[in-house]
Amino acid sequence: MGPGQRSRRSVRAEVFQEYCANSSVHGVRYFDRDGRTSCESVFNCILLPVLRRFHSRRFWWAVAFLLSMAGCGIMIYKTYVKWNQAPIIVTFSEKTTPVWDMQFPAITICPETKVPAAKLNFTGELNGLLESFHSYATNSTPDDDVIEQLKAISQLCNMIFHSGNRWLRRVNATEENVVDVMKNMSLDRDDTLGVCIYGNQYTRCEPHLRETITEEGVCYTFNMLPEDEIFRKTALHTEYNYTEKWTDYWGYFEQQTTYPLYAVGAGLHAGLTIYLKHSQEDTDYLCTGFSQGYKLMIHDPDEYPQVSLRNVRLPFNHEISIALKPQMITTAQSAADYSWQKRQCFFNHERHLRFFQIYNQQNCELECLANLTLELCGCVRFSMPRANGTKVCKLSQWECMFRAQRLLGPSHTLEEEEPWHDNLVELVEG
Repeated sequence: MGPGQRSRRSVRAEVFQEYCANSSVHGVRYFDRDGRTSCESVFNCILLPVLRRFHSRRFWWAVAFLLSMAGCGIMIYKTYVKWNQAPIIVTFSEKTTPVWDMQFPAITICPETKVPAAKLNFTGELNGLLESFHSYATNSTPDDDVIEQLKAISQLCNMIFHSGNRWLRRVNATEENVVDVMKNMSLDRDDTLGVCIYGNQYTRCEPHLRETITEEGVCYTFNMLPEDEIFRKTALHTEYNYTEKWTDYWGYFEQQTTYPLYAVGAGLHAGLTIYLKHSQEDTDYLCTGFSQGYKLMIHDPDEYPQVSLRNVRLPFNHEISIALKPQMITTAQSAADYSWQKRQCFFNHERHLRFFQIYNQQNCELECLANLTLELCGCVRFSMPRANGTKVCKLSQWECMFRAQRLLGPSHTLEEEEPWHDNLVELVEG
């Protein structure tokens, strides 16, 4: 071996020794023969003769070092896998937000009494129709208008009613204008809404609670966006509106510069107070059972309400106070750099709904239910968004409508409906 090769080897050895002596990595300095401690001397005197039978001392240091590096690599890999699966971290800041910087929620109220007795004695007329249906007498001819009204109002009744009155579906009647019949037969607004108080200011309820068509029939909604801001009007049919247009009378609300309304403060007096009215003679237990009163739903102003999914019961002769504790969750714009599969959510511009301008879970579920109902039944329920040419389901198709709603329920598994499994996945995911 020449002197040049020896000098190069000595330089490498010096560099390696210097690195081992000054490195902050634990254990590396023991690779240097000269960097021995007193413990290492004891190791050389006592344990080294035993270990020489297998390998050198430097070999064991290398094994310990490599094991440490392997452990670090495993932990780094696990951390990467965890980050790759859930790169978005939800943290709750302790920063307080003034209540007047938050939108006041929308409130939808639906009466359990679907029709006043002065317009239609639902129980009496239904019992009379049942008697005529089972009677063979030729002189018992029911009124066609009454049958149409009964079948339209029956679409608002509960499952117990439908289970015991299947015969009504076989009665022939015109069911082309279900929503118009419901509007004409519903409770008068003046007989349902009393006085409203918002921001400790008395005002009339009529200009501020708009008529809204839901699966519960004709309801009244406070502080929801107008129909042309929630729906895509070009995609909707033109037979009727789902929500009532704003009136020109504003009262206290004309002072507001923002829309929808924002909270004016905290506490009971800064919220909304509504006095509801009811005539005892209008109470009917056949359609909706013994749970009489009102259903109240609190939702975002840009959500179209589905009152039957979640609501608060308001019985007669009771006063109920509801306190809300809002939680604001903001999403950083940097989250848009990740795919929706990783962040597990969508931005509004990333998902296009056919009938809704605003993408949120409530609107998406309602459109999915409308698509599924149309696929299964060939029609949609009167309260669902639909296009021109799409039929409104009749009372005879009530079980099919209920089946579609059950298919999208959280407790239902798709495998239970094998014939519709492929179509359902396509409707929900597409």
